[in-house]
Amino acid sequence: MLRELFGLTRPETTASPQPKALLPASTRSETVIGKQARIEGSLKTEGNVRLEGTFVGDIVARGQVIITESGELKGDLIGETVRVEGLVHGDITARKVAVLRTGRVRGNLRIEALITEEGGFIQGLVTMEESVDLSTLLPPTGEKPEEKPEETTGAPVEKKTPARKTGQSTESKAEKVPVKAEK
Repeated sequence: MLRELFGLTRPETTASPQPKALLPASTRSETVIGKQARIEGSLKTEGNVRLEGTFVGDIVARGQVIITESGELKGDLIGETVRVEGLVHGDITARKVAVLRTGRVRGNLRIEALITEEGGFIQGLVTMEESVDLSTLLPPTGEKPEEKPEETTGAPVEKKTPARKTGQSTESKAEKVPVKAEK
């Protein structure tokens, strides 16, 4: 039954199994990190991620994350569904996780559903919950980069800071910040 949730079925022949996708094909964009790539930083996307190389840092994705057999993640992972065929050194938070026969996870799992194929390896605490609330962990839908004030004259732009409580009254502080014109 769980295999059906992930779209995985047992192979009908003795040839090496080819796992099917955890989710049906969608219109989400896909970020692919190739076999020869090694990237350090953090990745946040509303689409899917396919990691074939090495990524050092955290990944947050609204879609499906696939760590291929040649892929290695050294960091935490948050996503809707995760398929591990390679190596993950970090914690995974997701609704559904599949650790396939070549997959290795060295970290904790916080999940709703789990599939492990024979040979798949997990070293860490597995916490299964009835519902994993990813809404607080994923970026809001349609999030745009923070806009910076545009200035062409070089005149100072007023920058406001949030009000702070002091006793019964509140104070609001504004300061002049010089902005250089971008050319």
